This record gives sequence, C-alpha cells and structure tokens, in this order.
Amino acid sequence: MSTSKFVPFKETDPYIDSADTLTAQFAENGYLFFRDLLDKERVETVRDNIVDVLKAHGFVDKAVNSDPIWSGKWPEANEFSPDGTVTKAVVDLGILEALSVAPELIEVLERVLGGEVFCWADNKGRLRLMLSGEKSMQVADGPKFSFTTPPHQDYYFFRPVEFCTVWIPLMDIDAFIGGLAIERDSHKEGLHEVWWKGKDYLGVAENPGQAKAWREEGGVVVAGKTKPKDTVRVWLRSDYQLGDVLIFHPLMMHTGVANASDKVRISSDFRYQRKGTQTNWESHTPMVESSKYFGEIFKCLDELVVKTGVYEKVWETMRIEGPNGKVDCDVSKRVKELVEQMNASD
Repeated sequence: MSTSKFVPFKETDPYIDSADTLTAQFAENGYLFFRDLLDKERVETVRDNIVDVLKAHGFVDKAVNSDPIWSGKWPEANEFSPDGTVTKAVVDLGILEALSVAPELIEVLERVLGGEVFCWADNKGRLRLMLSGEKSMQVADGPKFSFTTPPHQDYYFFRPVEFCTVWIPLMDIDAFIGGLAIERDSHKEGLHEVWWKGKDYLGVAENPGQAKAWREEGGVVVAGKTKPKDTVRVWLRSDYQLGDVLIFHPLMMHTGVANASDKVRISSDFRYQRKGTQTNWESHTPMVESSKYFGEIFKCLDELVVKTGVYEKVWETMRIEGPNGKVDCDVSKRVKELVEQMNASD
C-alpha cells in the first residue's frame, strides 16, 4: 500500500458542543479525527513509561531518551502477548487504564455515544507495539498475526454489540512509521467476508483475486456476506501527533500501515459503548483471560488434527460463545462436541 495514495482525514473540531453534530458526522463519515484532544503531557508520560519498559527488555536502545529507536531484537515466545513480560510490565503501571478514562476523552465519547460511557475491561491491556517489517508473531497456541495488521472490521470480533473503537498514537507517527488507515465509507457496506486459514488470521480480501487465491490455499470464510470489490479503494490517513485521537465505527474497514522506520511504533486502541446497551463476553473480560481461552481452543483443535473448514468453523463458534457461553462445559469437551457435530453434517 503506497503511502502517497492516502487521502487525509477530515479533522473534527474538539470544541463542538452539539452532540447532534458529532453523531451526524460520525454516522456520515464513520469516524471522527481530533487533533490535540488529549492533554499532551499525559500522553508523553504514557509514552516515556512504555519506552522505559522497552529499554528494560532490550527492544529500544538504552542510549535514547523518549524516541523508541528499535534495537533490532525480535520478541521471544510471548513477550508481546497479553500475558507476556513486556505487556504485563506496562499494564502493571496502570498508565493505559488511566489514559482510557481521560476526562477530555470521556467527555467527547459521551456526546458521540449519546449517554454515559461503558469502558471495556480489556482497555487496560490494549498496547500495540509494531516493529519494522512484516514478520509474523504467534501468541502461544493462539492465533497468528503479522506486525502489519491486515484490513478488517472490528465488528466481526464483537458482533452484534454497538460500540466504537478509539485509536490513540502514543508517539508522533509519520508516513515511514505508518500508523492506521481507514477505508472511506466502508462502514456503510455491512460485514465483509472474514477469512481464516487454520490459526492464521487473513482478514478481509482486498479484491476478488486475493479471495480466490486464499480459497485455493485453504482459506475459509467464517463470517460476513459482503464480497470483496474489484474497484480501487480510497484509504484515509494523516500523520499523527501526540494528543491526537481517531474514533471510528465498528464496521469501518481499517488496516495497519507497515512500519518502515527504525522505531518501534507505539499505540493503543480502546473500545467503548453506551452504558446499558448490549455487551458480549469480551466487553467484560481482560485481554489476558480472553487470550488464554483462545489458546486453549487452538491447542485442542491441533491435538484433534481437525480438517480444514471444520477447524475454522469450530474456532469461530467457540470464539463467539466465550468461556462463559451457553454451553456449561470445559473447553476441550466443547471443542470435541463441535468437531463431531460439524464432521457429521459435512
């Protein structure tokens, strides 16, 4: 994806008092982009604390001050996972949780969501560390992801909950560092087809050709009905600065832009909804617990040697049900039950 082809965001006036104006803009554009919404010193403190943790674990050159110059070290085992040493060290500081409830942010969200805000339980662990390049990382027995987040819609993971995602850069992010890009007006297209290949999360195909290739390689559609378009997508992205905030619709297609710099890209993404509206199990579950549950599912599937198609569908069913779903049994028993059901119906 060429950075020269991005269209800048429309900037939202943070001093708009009218909730109707903000909700109308959000509904029409699918996002709100605020410059300098957050107190800059607050965000600088968060960044500096995270950089200190990265230094302590060897990911950032100790000679630098606040600039997260990457040392070249790749994470071992689960260092960047929700229960990993790096993430845990940051979470234990309480800085992400404090940032997620910053008064200036909550005040805007109350106007956007139309009432009191419910902050998701996993906000305190939503640390995103992106290294340079596209090397993949697997979380224990869990899903495999790339350091370049593929195009996707958050609604897929948490449907049918009505919520919004708040993406916050925790450093200045230029074109080389990348950041987040969203597809213009994609929130009006419904849920796109979502692809998995075993535990490899492929995301949403960029065009029919990619979807065809994924299918031929063993990829499986687990959700969504909107087919990939054979037209040029218009991606929106601006350079980000400390204090900026991007709020976007759950159906908004978005993707990570590759980090081509010599720095570790640092950001957070939090989720919120109006208090009293429908939630799902992940709304109330810390990331470390949901990650453990996902790992148990994949471990069971791998031990059973489940065939392509059934593997992905069982994973999707278990992911939606959650550890406290309607079926009151252990993960291993439920996985075996679903595998037998789906094999019988094939």
